[in-house]
Amino acid sequence: MDSDASSAGPIDSVRDRVGKRGVSPYVEAAVRRQIERDNLQAMIRANEEIHGALTPEEIQAAREEIYGAAPRGEVA
Repeated sequence: MDSDASSAGPIDSVRDRVGKRGVSPYVEAAVRRQIERDNLQAMIRANEEIHGALTPEEIQAAREEIYGAAPRGEVA
């Protein structure tokens, strides 16, 4: 099988990474992550309907709270 991912389908790429027997757990984990993202996106939309979208300043303040302040002159 050609290992070039651009010519292989997604399942072939998964098999190349995890082998034939690892496909099901790999796909299950990917689906679980996507469902988590979908649920988070739905929560964000619901929050924005109630409170409005976050401002750039609120987003920056949250980043600084989570990751710490960026060095001067550098955007986080």
